[in-house]
Amino acid sequence: MSGQVKYWRQYLAKFAGRPDIRMLEIGSFEGRSTIWFLENIVTHPTSRLVCVDPFFDPLQEVRFDHNVSVSGAASRVDKRRGRSEEVVPELERGSYDLIYVDGCHDAPNVMLDAMLGWELLKQRGIMIFDDYKWEAHLPAGHRPRLAIDLFLGSHSGRYDIVHQDYQVAISKKPA
Repeated sequence: MSGQVKYWRQYLAKFAGRPDIRMLEIGSFEGRSTIWFLENIVTHPTSRLVCVDPFFDPLQEVRFDHNVSVSGAASRVDKRRGRSEEVVPELERGSYDLIYVDGCHDAPNVMLDAMLGWELLKQRGIMIFDDYKWEAHLPAGHRPRLAIDLFLGSHSGRYDIVHQDYQVAISKKPA
């Protein structure tokens, strides 16, 4: 995450501090990125960050809860405990300005998160895929890259690339 902050500051600047920003984070782990987004982008009192994670490890969830609690921004966080494929379809379509996809890294899961998230993303909203270049030695089906490439290919012409390196960020074009 820390290596991406300089890029996030650039392409997420237009959202920083604005009222009523809605962000979805798929995969929150211990909350490092959650806290960064709360301190730098989702800062207005009317903005909200929905965090979806199954929290399979109880200690991970305790750390997440603690980090959010001490951040002073807990009132802007809506924690949804569960698998993304169960939680994300319950969220309101076309209502998110930002979506950060960093859940399960297996290609089928990343593809599902991308497809479900796309329906939630507003026009001109930004979707960020983490770990595009993660663990290149693993089989393709156990890495995000295959799914991200397939998603981008299947949605060609419907987005603009905002950033592509270790992460990929796209902006949804108006219909």
